[in-house]
Amino acid sequence: MTEAIKKNGVNFGIILGILLIALITIQYTVDINLFVNPWINIIKMMLFIVLGIIAIAKAKAALKGFISFKEAFTAYFLTIVIGSLGSTLFVILLFNVIDPSAKTTVMDLIIESTAKTLQSFGSSTEDIKKMVDEMEKADSFGVASQLKGLAISILGYSVVGLICAAAFKKNPTHEQ
Repeated sequence: MTEAIKKNGVNFGIILGILLIALITIQYTVDINLFVNPWINIIKMMLFIVLGIIAIAKAKAALKGFISFKEAFTAYFLTIVIGSLGSTLFVILLFNVIDPSAKTTVMDLIIESTAKTLQSFGSSTEDIKKMVDEMEKADSFGVASQLKGLAISILGYSVVGLICAAAFKKNPTHEQ
């Protein structure tokens, strides 16, 4: 792995982490209801993809316009892992150390939002009750759940990273 790949992946991963932490902080301080706002999740998803792509593009430029699939994916992967890890650790700290009562409030909002969504799709009262019961038993903001979510998130964004790496790869031609 070249220094340009490492540098860009780490730098953009830190930027991603800071932006995600800032967004979580805004949700927490401005209006806790923002934790169930789907637009915020779309913004977060776009941050992952855009900063991953920028990391690849900057690494490619630093490598004089040529980047292998592996190098492109590595720049993207470092970005999403560092950003995800930073924001996940912040969520764990926020909801388990700083303000554990906020965890209950946010879970209540998530359960309420999920129940309304299921109801709008015509789910039976019995099915909704089962789902709500399962959600109430789970500690979605606990360390284990957050780490599981981190792994799933990295896996999902890695698929996007594979597509981006394939689109950006450009190997030098070897003329004889």
